[in-house]
Amino acid sequence: RHHCGYLVSLQQVEFLEHCTHHAWLRDLNQVPQKLRNLLELNKLLAHQPWQIKPDHLRELLKPGPDSWSISELVHALVLLAHVHALSGFALGCGLNPEIDSQVGHRYESATQAEYTVSDSDTVLELDSCSSVSSSVASSASTVINVPG
Repeated sequence: RHHCGYLVSLQQVEFLEHCTHHAWLRDLNQVPQKLRNLLELNKLLAHQPWQIKPDHLRELLKPGPDSWSISELVHALVLLAHVHALSGFALGCGLNPEIDSQVGHRYESATQAEYTVSDSDTVLELDSCSSVSSSVASSASTVINVPG
């Protein structure tokens, strides 16, 4: 539900600079099972923390090759709670990804950007990096070139 692009892009850059497991960002199946086991708890912590039950923690703590120790789990939960709180703060402040990040804002010249405005619904199409579009377009549309 919530997607804090600012923190995601910031953490992605940091991860790529300091970690050798780049495949983790491309495919969730590349992430060790022990970390993937946190996904359900993380979703609940982010959106419905009141739904967390002792069984969620027991499942992570039960003996096995991918089990968590109590101290590891507490540490992980503190980190997750911190990131969720920071995401809420960033979203509340209206922070956006930096202009030089891949998901950040971009300035485009008049030859690169074309905006299509429809009579019934707004359709925005950017020819370069951004791909924002609504597929509901009416037959009467106007193309406006934006000066650079």
